[in-house]
Amino acid sequence: MTILKKRKEEISMFCPYCGNENEEKNRFCVHRESSLTEEVKKEVRPPKPRSEGILVLCFVILFVYGLGITLYKLKNPSKTSGQRVAAPTQPQPIVQKIDFPAGIDKQEFNLNPNGWILVKIPQGSKYQYSCPPGTKIRLPNGVEIINSPYRHDRLGTIYTLWMKGSGKATVSIQRFGSLSTSKKEFTINRKESTIDIIGKWQGTYDDNGFLPINFEMELSQTGEVITGTFSEENPHHRSSEPSVLKGTVKGSISGKNIALEKHYTNINWNPVTYNGTLNKDGTKAEGLGWGFIWSMRKR
Repeated sequence: MTILKKRKEEISMFCPYCGNENEEKNRFCVHRESSLTEEVKKEVRPPKPRSEGILVLCFVILFVYGLGITLYKLKNPSKTSGQRVAAPTQPQPIVQKIDFPAGIDKQEFNLNPNGWILVKIPQGSKYQYSCPPGTKIRLPNGVEIINSPYRHDRLGTIYTLWMKGSGKATVSIQRFGSLSTSKKEFTINRKESTIDIIGKWQGTYDDNGFLPINFEMELSQTGEVITGTFSEENPHHRSSEPSVLKGTVKGSISGKNIALEKHYTNINWNPVTYNGTLNKDGTKAEGLGWGFIWSMRKR
């Protein structure tokens, strides 16, 4: 046995790469011994890691990423690019249809707890309904609201309602000669309002399942034209959005009927329309928006 082989057998008992248990001879480890030949160093050199493990890891990461994207698209179809969202289906069963032929401006009917009543509002009309508390009302966008025990007014932007419940309901309409919104202002050909709404208002609205949202308005009035400003809480509380939303108000008043449109200035949101009625002294207003109920009082 040569000296080199004998030296190799000695160090193989303690080399960390060879499973040595004798720590006292670590000073002879071949990986730190510069006097050994390259042949000995190659024999005890640790094996290189295999590339197959890295490829498997990359495949697993890509699979998990693709699965996450697929699940997100299934849960949020309206947020995916280029994907069409199916229109809300009509509720079933429909047990009765109510419309307003020429000369008929009011319809009274009995609600049905086992089926929906379809009410068709003539386009360009303002409608008002009253029904017992707890009545389900479904809007064309699929949103369902539970009616509160008061009446609602709205300019004719929703032309179909579904109603379901127990008791007697009344829907009445008022046809208008003209309704212009080309300048983002409502102009109604009726006599000038006698109610003064100038001042500061405080109110709340119930936004599709969120807790009631507080808002404030400061309104001015010139004849039937309303202008002003507003501020309200942000119902979403996202860190990238302001906590208080601000903007301008435009609209009109005619008699006890009020129509307002909010335009946001510190966030990129679409305008929101408020339609409702005032009480006799003009200190309280309430009504219905697109899928939400609102009310406010004069300060």
